Amino acid sequence: MKIKKTFGGMIRGVLVVGLTWLLALSQGLQAAGRTSGAKVGLVTGSGSERFTGELIGVRPDAIVLETEQGEPRTVAIKDISSVRVYRRSAVVPGILGGLLAGGAVGYGLSASEYKDEWLGGLAILLYSGIGAVVGGTIGGVTAGVLSADKTYELTTMSAAEIDKLMAKLRKMARVKNYQ
Repeated sequence: MKIKKTFGGMIRGVLVVGLTWLLALSQGLQAAGRTSGAKVGLVTGSGSERFTGELIGVRPDAIVLETEQGEPRTVAIKDISSVRVYRRSAVVPGILGGLLAGGAVGYGLSASEYKDEWLGGLAILLYSGIGAVVGGTIGGVTAGVLSADKTYELTTMSAAEIDKLMAKLRKMARVKNYQ
């Protein structure tokens, strides 16, 4: 009975740590340590001009970015029809976190169930492997969804929603208080 309680506590601890690590890597910690601006793509209202590059700053009336050719571009907010924010993929950390959590769950289930049988070692290996594959798949898919690129259509947004988006972009820019 004591073994089941120990494995149950270990499994819960590994799951909590794994899920926290997955969410932290896919969202907050990558953005917190950023020294350069986010990669964004802009499409003008006519759709004829597209710019992709590093977000330098956001002014009250315009977005400034450095294109992939190294040229600075200032595009008026009123001329922009859509903004795409490219995010770093968190699929690999998600898969790794899922593998660890799933393997630990599989190990905990099999070790508590098959501890006295002669096939216990094989059962532990099998359960751990299946748990790792299932956990890795779930972790990879979840991280992929959480770290997907995001496109904002300014033509369908209200003025308040555009202001919120510009505040969010200002936080992602290389220069936070760009003038």
